[in-house]
Amino acid sequence: MSSPLSTREQLAERVDRFVRWCFRDYQPTRPRGPKVINDSLLGNQYFSKHEVAVIDSPLLQRLKRIKQTGLVHQVYPSATHSRFEHSLGKATLA
Repeated sequence: MSSPLSTREQLAERVDRFVRWCFRDYQPTRPRGPKVINDSLLGNQYFSKHEVAVIDSPLLQRLKRIKQTGLVHQVYPSATHSRFEHSLGKATLA
């Protein structure tokens, strides 16, 4: 008889299924080189070829649709910061 999966194992299995689902149609392409992305607060952000490969992955690209500021944009219409933009800024500061 098999023992029930622990909570950690259940979570790991759910994450694995989600990642497989995100990458099901993904055909990776080799980045041509480094990228420079302009940010209004941080200025130019420089990303190496390897960082560009991660940025172009479906897991990071899906963050473009998620707002970092929640419902703040209802009060301040110009507050349109996405999780993707936030992730690029944090990568630069790290």
